[in-house]
Amino acid sequence: MTPWLSILIPAYKVADYLNECLASIMPQLDSGCEVLLLDDASPDNCYAIMQHWLQQYPGQLRVFRHEHNQGLSAARNTLLQHACGDYLWFFDSDDVMTSGAIGQLKSILTTHAPDLVLCDFELLRSKRSLKHYLRGEHHRSSFHGIKQQLCTDKEALIAGLFAAGQMHIWSKVSRRSLWQQGLLFPVGRYFEDIHVSPKLALNAASYYYQPATWVKYRQRAGSILSNKTPAMQQKKATDLAEALLGFESSLQQILPHRQARTNFYISYFCSRNFIGACKATTASQEAPNQQLQQNLAALKASIAMPLPALLLACCRQGWLVRALKLGYWLHKAQGSARNTAWQH
Repeated sequence: MTPWLSILIPAYKVADYLNECLASIMPQLDSGCEVLLLDDASPDNCYAIMQHWLQQYPGQLRVFRHEHNQGLSAARNTLLQHACGDYLWFFDSDDVMTSGAIGQLKSILTTHAPDLVLCDFELLRSKRSLKHYLRGEHHRSSFHGIKQQLCTDKEALIAGLFAAGQMHIWSKVSRRSLWQQGLLFPVGRYFEDIHVSPKLALNAASYYYQPATWVKYRQRAGSILSNKTPAMQQKKATDLAEALLGFESSLQQILPHRQARTNFYISYFCSRNFIGACKATTASQEAPNQQLQQNLAALKASIAMPLPALLLACCRQGWLVRALKLGYWLHKAQGSARNTAWQH
């Protein structure tokens, strides 16, 4: 019998958190769920932990192993090849699933059968202070739009996804068939979720947004995105700036006549990536001119709005500080291009 759900969990250097992750998931499973674990050649005892859980849940848990470390995207792609469920839920091995999440998900799928389900999340810290609560870390929305209702408006899905700005793949449960159109995680690149989630949404004919926190997203110093060596920062800057290259052309084929607000949400999201990439570039290089130019070129290639129109739209939203920040980095990147041209 085909499982109704496959939960896919790659693991690398997370032995301190893997037990908590699995303890939050395994007791929630019914007979129609499977969990796939992959040890991406982790140097700690992740594999031993997986074997321990396999003994407890032999019929619902499968364990795989890479001989050599291949990275998060490759690990997810391997799990994708082995998944059998009608729906897929990629989950990070250091995160925690909230109680009742799988039951809520099954109820939604049984009643509405959407192609894509979106959920909210909270940030998980070892110590949470008042400032974290005031920042809204106890509940982060992954979508801005109609709640708890089956929807088929693809443009509303794209607009709501970019308006919320939360592209994490673990806040999206999708039909496996959406991945059978050649969609894979980009191997060797950071910010793979930004690359994949919008394309996954484009493949969906229907969706359902459940504004409940199903995931506790762990914040920790040893995670992939916290590495701050200069070389790693520059790699991240490049991958962040270029994460949505090619998406606009795919979007144009499916939604050629979009509302202005949809273009704005996409363009503003890309501008945030551009700013983040430029900050990382200047922090990791003494002479960042060429990379700043590449960041700017990637921004222009990723959006449908002219940059002056984007700045004006930010001002009309009342986002004056955000517009000033974007204007500063645009000026800096454009200035670096003029300086390079003058030098040559």
